[in-house]
Amino acid sequence: GKKKPGEPEFSVDAKAMAKEFLDDEKAAKEKYADTLVEVTGEVKLVKAKNNFVLAGVKKDAEDIFGTWIGCYVLPQYESKAAYLSEGQKVKVVGKFIGFFTVEAKIGEAKLTELEPSHLFVATAKNLVNEFLTGARAASLKYAHKEVVVSGAVEDLVKDRFEYVNLTGSGTTHLKVTLNKGDWEHLQKGQHVVLRGSFSSIPFADNEVHIHAVMFLPN
Repeated sequence: GKKKPGEPEFSVDAKAMAKEFLDDEKAAKEKYADTLVEVTGEVKLVKAKNNFVLAGVKKDAEDIFGTWIGCYVLPQYESKAAYLSEGQKVKVVGKFIGFFTVEAKIGEAKLTELEPSHLFVATAKNLVNEFLTGARAASLKYAHKEVVVSGAVEDLVKDRFEYVNLTGSGTTHLKVTLNKGDWEHLQKGQHVVLRGSFSSIPFADNEVHIHAVMFLPN
């Protein structure tokens, strides 16, 4: 039957859609041009509060990046998108915007979580205390993982990179490597909430260290 207005013309799995573009980009572009698409898949990466990537497919072992689905959500879904976790199953319904190098873009998207996010959420103080209590266990738990952390700005540091230290516990603070442009918006004593990622070594030199992905509304 004919689709109702606002109803997706295609309902597809993210990996299957990515494979269509990998196999025959021209045919896939023609198929999805100007359509409303429902895509179900697993979150691979959250890039910004309005943009995340769904896991796609790779051509072969040499294909480093693979082909994936890039989702750009409507403003009312940003607070939800910012807390998505890697591997989480979600559904998006949005307009197919085009295919760019390795990304099939879905814009003006609505987001539905098909399972809860398992993103770690903690205060800077509790996070630091967890490392002070059991550094090895905490390092294993958090290495290469992402976390949403809240806390007070203790000081701002500029050397080769720009950092902010959030108040932790005792002499140990949470050190956050900033992205370009973050520094200007921060000041001592300010309460912040941010999404960050741990490297392979989350705890060294009496510091718990994360890289800022994005700052979130308080």
